[in-house]
Amino acid sequence: MLPQLGRSWSGVPGHPAQLHIAEMAIIWLSMRGGILYTEPRDSMQYVLYVRLAILVIEFIYAIMGIVWLAQYYTSCNDVTAKNVTLGEDCKDRLETLTIK
Repeated sequence: MLPQLGRSWSGVPGHPAQLHIAEMAIIWLSMRGGILYTEPRDSMQYVLYVRLAILVIEFIYAIMGIVWLAQYYTSCNDVTAKNVTLGEDCKDRLETLTIK
């Protein structure tokens, strides 16, 4: 049995929710206060740090997926599983490049 390191973040429950919650918090905080009254936005830096931590974890997990894919892609006999894994990995890379 192959290790499950190659599963993308899209297969992990809660991942989109974590990203959306962080984005919604950034949006909500950015709408608070005024141009000169910035005190309501003082906690924005912490939300940005949480967002950065999520992105770093996602990047590390993506590297693990690429390493797993490089090791086991040629030795796998199931063509459908290979194509799905490769397609999902390519989709995740495109999302990372375009959205984030």
